[in-house]
Amino acid sequence: MSRIILCGTRIIGKTSLCEDWCRENQGYGRIDGNDVTSHVMDELGISRDDVNKSLGTGEKELYLNLQKSIFIEQNKRETTLQDQLYISDSGPDALVYTFIENKELSYQLFKEESVKSCFSVYRKSLVVVVSPLEEDREKLSYTNSLELVLQQCSVSYMYMRETDRERRLYVLKQAALQGCVSISLEQFKKQLSLTYYMDREVDKKHTYHTPIPVTTQATTHRIRMFTVYTNEIVLSSQVSHTSNRMVDRYGEDNFVLIQFHWKVSDTDAEGVLNTGVYVDGEEFQFVGCNCDGLKDRTCYLMKGNPGYIDDVLSECGDFSGANTVFERLKSIGLLFSGGVNTGVTVGQEDVKVIEDISSGGMEFTDGYGLIGDNLAKKLAIGVTSSCDYPTAVFQITFQGYKGVVTKSSGISQDSLQVRNSMSKFSSGTKPFPEIWVCKQSRPNSYGNLNKQLIRVLSALGISNDVFLQLQVSYFRVLDNILLDCKFASKLANWKNHSDLSTQIAACKDNEEMKENKDIQSKLKYLRNTLVCDVTKLQVPVIQSRRMLAVCDPVGVLEYGECYVRYSCNNNVDTIKADSYVMVAKHPCYLLSDVRVLTAVDYPELSHLVDCIVLSVKGEHPLSSEVTRPHYGGDEYFVCWDDKLIPSPTDPQCYSGGGTRSQDLSRKGIIAFFSSYKESVDLIDTSYQNWADNGGADCKECRELAQLYTRYVESARKVQIPFNLKSPPSDSYNVTSQDERVWIKMERLSRE
Repeated sequence: MSRIILCGTRIIGKTSLCEDWCRENQGYGRIDGNDVTSHVMDELGISRDDVNKSLGTGEKELYLNLQKSIFIEQNKRETTLQDQLYISDSGPDALVYTFIENKELSYQLFKEESVKSCFSVYRKSLVVVVSPLEEDREKLSYTNSLELVLQQCSVSYMYMRETDRERRLYVLKQAALQGCVSISLEQFKKQLSLTYYMDREVDKKHTYHTPIPVTTQATTHRIRMFTVYTNEIVLSSQVSHTSNRMVDRYGEDNFVLIQFHWKVSDTDAEGVLNTGVYVDGEEFQFVGCNCDGLKDRTCYLMKGNPGYIDDVLSECGDFSGANTVFERLKSIGLLFSGGVNTGVTVGQEDVKVIEDISSGGMEFTDGYGLIGDNLAKKLAIGVTSSCDYPTAVFQITFQGYKGVVTKSSGISQDSLQVRNSMSKFSSGTKPFPEIWVCKQSRPNSYGNLNKQLIRVLSALGISNDVFLQLQVSYFRVLDNILLDCKFASKLANWKNHSDLSTQIAACKDNEEMKENKDIQSKLKYLRNTLVCDVTKLQVPVIQSRRMLAVCDPVGVLEYGECYVRYSCNNNVDTIKADSYVMVAKHPCYLLSDVRVLTAVDYPELSHLVDCIVLSVKGEHPLSSEVTRPHYGGDEYFVCWDDKLIPSPTDPQCYSGGGTRSQDLSRKGIIAFFSSYKESVDLIDTSYQNWADNGGADCKECRELAQLYTRYVESARKVQIPFNLKSPPSDSYNVTSQDERVWIKMERLSRE
């Protein structure tokens, strides 16, 4: 809810719109422009005839003084009501008339404190420019002048083009009550003021998270958010965002989130971010984004000018060691990585930097460290308030380090051992002393197939019947989730609702679960969510897990071997020795992105539960054989279902495409952020078209996969060769497409 300032020329329906609004919204006061004008003329002792006479003789001083007095009186009334909700039907109109008649005088007025104060109020209000009802040259000229005045004073506004009375009221309701405001991108790129006018006290009554609780101590920040579409800016209510170090330190009010819809061009997005915006009259500029933000075009703006924000970043760390735009943006993004502030600090005497294990110029321990047993217990309590579950692996951020650490009884109980590969930036003048946990190993975290992986596995020879049977089984689970404890528990674990899974496990039979209203309510919510997502081809696989990868800490695994010990309900199982395990990671474009390893069993690794342990031997690490080499926190799909394990393929090592001179300035980073999703989407769309036509193993898909890797390394806007954009129309194989199993699965999910 907000103050509303209607402005525009005479006789365009502002008065009737005010009356309609106040009639339907009882809590709103009103400032009547006609009443303001009459009051001022009475105070000055002049009549309309006096004004017309002065204009007729060319003497405009009386007219200009009147308009100035009207504006001042308007300002007085608005100031009196500034802590209340009201609607005004005149706004800056008096100043606009002055602007039309005497621009020099109007520019002088812009500098007066009373005028600045008035426009400060407008920046915290919903300003609506009402379009003339008919094509009238004089009225259109006035409206153009009105827009110039608003732009001169950095006031953003929405333009109401509707002429129907009911439609106007509806649009005003959408803007004032729902936050859907039409603001042109051209305005936005001129650093005009966006007004975050939603009633924050009312907004606190709304809930934005799933009603199914998650067992974690993670806090959330409530941050103002704007979504930029091609023709409007939608001002969302404050959204819940997982805590991060920057917002935790500098406060929620010093940040806003901006998300760009995928249809907004990278040029427009870049223009907005280079210019910055004013929010509630204060300047906000681009500061960075986390990894998820890069994918969904969401970034943080921080209060202050670019120079101040650069100083803040220098306080947090030295990012000059990043040699590419992608690495620089990722390094800054670590400050915004969501997680839990455990409150645990480590003395410098307990922090040890150890060497990476390298061979042939490749690091086998990239992003991987060790943690003492006692310190691991403290982190577990900081995350879940409990150490009942023996968490073996944590993904952490600490000062300028980020990566995965595993428990080790071979080091001091309270020590933290990090590697150079975990160092993403050097600590600044105000380092972050606490350890934050971003992820940790979890029990019963089932994996799932997605369309990308189904394409690749299909090309590797996995039968269509296997995928279709898995989908049918999943549909059966959805149908019985409210009736069967076994099915309900599987889906709760798949979606990481451990508390709900525990509740279900406490039921002695299906009947008790069906009679528990709390469980049934949560299961209905979960089922409805999954049914809505069924067309996305997220198919759970029971004999699989989503796992963090760690390096063999004792050096017993040979190249091509792995160790997997996993939770299964209340038990812990180890994959049998000499069994095959399939490992993959998202995104998955090449057939060689799916690796097949041999499981082995070593007692020395038995404390590492719900993670996959990989060898540090061989020519190159497994992390370099799947998309984008890195251990430090990416989750892997780990599967031991024989029906889904293909024949092994030769690995293709992702070694990076080399670096070229890149623009590491603020503008260069913004340009990369703005174009990233568009470029990735272009590659993905072309890849999907070719895979549908010729399968994921066709030559074009292989070339597009390599193009993706080169793009991430080079930070250039992607240029897809014409011959790779889409199969020629005369080469479409309709019969072949009908046989693609993922197309069949999509068709079944829609049915």
